[in-house]
Amino acid sequence: MPSRLFAGIECFGDRPALARIGGGIVSFCELVSAADAWAEQLAGNPGVVAIEMANEIEPLVAFIGACRAGCPVLLLGEGGIARQRRLRARFRPDYEFKRDTGAWALSRWSVGTAEAWHPDLAVLLTTSGSTGEPKLVRLSHRNVLSNAESIASYLGITFDERAVTSLPLHYSYGLSVVTSHLMAGASIALVDRSLIEEEYWQEFEACGATSFAGVPLMYETLEQTGFLERRVAGLRVMTQAGGRLDPRRVRRFARYGREHGVRFFVMYGQTEASPRMAYLPPESAEQHADCMGTVIPGGRLWIADADGNHISSADTPGELCFAGPNVMMGYAESREDFARESELDVLRTGDIAERTGEGLFRIVGRSSRFVKIAGLRISLDGLETDLVQAGFSCAVTGDDEQIVVGLVTKAVPPELRGLWAERLGIPVSALTFVPLDRLPVLSTGKPDYAAIQSVGRGNAPPREESTLRGELAAIVGRDDVDDD
Repeated sequence: MPSRLFAGIECFGDRPALARIGGGIVSFCELVSAADAWAEQLAGNPGVVAIEMANEIEPLVAFIGACRAGCPVLLLGEGGIARQRRLRARFRPDYEFKRDTGAWALSRWSVGTAEAWHPDLAVLLTTSGSTGEPKLVRLSHRNVLSNAESIASYLGITFDERAVTSLPLHYSYGLSVVTSHLMAGASIALVDRSLIEEEYWQEFEACGATSFAGVPLMYETLEQTGFLERRVAGLRVMTQAGGRLDPRRVRRFARYGREHGVRFFVMYGQTEASPRMAYLPPESAEQHADCMGTVIPGGRLWIADADGNHISSADTPGELCFAGPNVMMGYAESREDFARESELDVLRTGDIAERTGEGLFRIVGRSSRFVKIAGLRISLDGLETDLVQAGFSCAVTGDDEQIVVGLVTKAVPPELRGLWAERLGIPVSALTFVPLDRLPVLSTGKPDYAAIQSVGRGNAPPREESTLRGELAAIVGRDDVDDD
């Protein structure tokens, strides 16, 4: 394994590294030459580089160049540097690379000598969907390289594979597509179009792409736009991660793959694991559509009880734990944390899982996606699943005071709150349904639960004056509670 990310990729010589409409093919030699030339700007004064990523060659060259030069990289989306002012002030990147009046440019942000960082530190990523104070995931060169190698192994990535840029490159899943392909001598097709545009698949074919990666919302969009009735020339592999895909949809895409010679992989991971931890082999997808699969090469998965003891029996839920060389160095909450050593050997995922009799792992909930109302512990993921199975398009969030359901509908049926509150065994006042034109999502494609909860707070039913009768009326969900 190389000591640094993207070190040694020049050994692939004239093999294609990037393909783009209107820009032809960029070989590995050409890519490395451009990356090293870009990195010369950092020579003699290295530092942490914040890069606004896009599906274009310039930010990709900057990312590769900084990694090869040993400079840690903070990856953000376009406009992220200006938008995330608190993050910028807290972590003080030494350089910023972004589009400025139409052209990509590197600028020096901090003044003076660059502050120290750990020599193993390679990539800094924001935690997905995090709220409150900014926090970064610290990934070492070994973390990212080992995971890229594992992914390439179980996906069978060879020289002739070419992945399309379907995901944001500052998102850990999108980043892993780039690293697993380029480190294996495969290539990337740079397509900067929306998935709902017909031209997306035209450019996919024109660039000679062979694989597609998507989060659940993207697969839902594909199905709604008739993808399952079409054949895409050159498509060999489809991967899904970034959240739980409805098992019915897993079966449909697995069946599509079987009928069209496309291998469909369901995968599981977290940014903190660089990001992949498990995958479901294509041959198991139809029969075990509710499972996340088996551990990646080089890793170890197990289930632990509340005391941290291993659970060996099948179909017994507990917290999913992972160990492997891809487990992050730790979090950073300030610039000073960049100099810290690696602090983790085991990643406690916060996901509640069980192991099937066949040895596959299945997520059944998330410890941080549970609320406790009226003494009852309620899984928000479980409620979301139940509503989806009942035919609703929704996302569920909440806390110990209020469950908020964002529902794609013009108007919420008046009987819905009472019906589902009764099913859950909670007061009607603790459940709010919010009608939405569409579900708000983050740049990663995951549901924006914070936005849904914010809207829900404004739609929560007003509490009656705090009297005994009012409190009892709220608990039992009735308006006709009299004094007796």
